[in-house]
Amino acid sequence: MKKLYLSIIAIVCATYSFVAIAETMKGEQSTLVTVSANVQAIDYETREVTLVGDLGNVVSFVADERIERLNEFQVGDEVIADYYVSIAAELSTDRIRDAEPLC
Repeated sequence: MKKLYLSIIAIVCATYSFVAIAETMKGEQSTLVTVSANVQAIDYETREVTLVGDLGNVVSFVADERIERLNEFQVGDEVIADYYVSIAAELSTDRIRDAEPLC
C-alpha cells in the first residue's frame, strides 16, 4: 500500500509538470491479475464469498448470478481468481490552474 501511495504521488507530481504541454490529458490503464486464494467463507443465500490470498489479504464479494455452480464450492477450497486492476485519470489545466502544487 505504501508503494502504491508513493507511486501515485510521484505520478501526480510528474503529471503536474506537463500541464503546460496540453490543455487536457486523459489516460486509462488496466491490468489483468491472476491470484491463488482459499475460500474462507461462503453465504449461499446472499452469495457472499470471502477469499484469503497467499499473503493473507482478505477480500469479500458477491458472486454474480451467472455463477451457476456456486454450491459446489466449500470453505477451504483453493481457487484461481482473475480480476482487473484499473485506473482512469483526466488532467485539465482548467481545474488545477488555481490549485496548490502537491510537491
